[in-house]
Amino acid sequence: MRYDVIVIGAGIVGTSIAWHLQQNNSQVLLLDKKPPGEETSYGNAGIITREAVNTKPFPRSFKEIFRVLPNKSTDIRYRWSAIYGLQRPLLQYWANSSIKKVEAIDKEWATLIEHCTNEHDSMIRASGANELVSKVGWIELHRKSSSFEKAINKAPKAADQGVEYQVLSLADLKELEPNVNFTDYIGGIHWKNSWQVKDPGGLVKAYVKSFEEMAGDIKQSSVKDIIQTESGWQVVTEDQSYSCQDVVVAAGPWSADLIKPLGYNIPLFPMRGYHQHFGCNGQNSCWCRV
Repeated sequence: MRYDVIVIGAGIVGTSIAWHLQQNNSQVLLLDKKPPGEETSYGNAGIITREAVNTKPFPRSFKEIFRVLPNKSTDIRYRWSAIYGLQRPLLQYWANSSIKKVEAIDKEWATLIEHCTNEHDSMIRASGANELVSKVGWIELHRKSSSFEKAINKAPKAADQGVEYQVLSLADLKELEPNVNFTDYIGGIHWKNSWQVKDPGGLVKAYVKSFEEMAGDIKQSSVKDIIQTESGWQVVTEDQSYSCQDVVVAAGPWSADLIKPLGYNIPLFPMRGYHQHFGCNGQNSCWCRV
């Protein structure tokens, strides 16, 4: 069978792309070596971050670089062996983190973020996954006045991009969440129109079920090669090959290995993350400690 589009990668990004393409009358095949949502999308933060209209630039000031060099901070951790092998992409990251370039990048990035909740909402409703999503925002806590003031100063710019927020004093936090110990914290920001996801992997599976109900195809197999042909593309897996008009590669950091033979040398590399699950009684807020 020949497909209109083959999407490689069944995480939250690839699955969302496949769902929207299938809804818009394309015949789509979704390919992944693992079941949907069982790689990095299983352990993500569980937040649809409507407030994330700013990218994360590489540290440029000497003060910031010296802060992270001891490798003891929680926001940036690294291995010297990994840095040695990633010198070129890290240098590109640094070069594109100047104030002028970040401003230009943020303008483009914000045009994607502004649609995130609306686009998810259509999939949530179609897949019946409303119970997996809480539209209550999240609270960013701060221990230091310097970081708190910086966040407060940036918030109005986010509001210009449609982000809703409220600055919370320590008294506000205690009133909002009387059962939480706010020792060592000085305040926070409630990002109101971001959404919490109770089970990120489960949400991907719900989207995939809806995708299949629209006659989308899904196969579990490792992609070995992507070949351009006169009539489109051929995607070769470990046990079969598939033809299509267009290919979308959404395999996260593994995408670089798939597209390099095609002449694309995009600086993609993995970031290691950690997560822990907690059981909750009743409805609780999601906290990010800064």
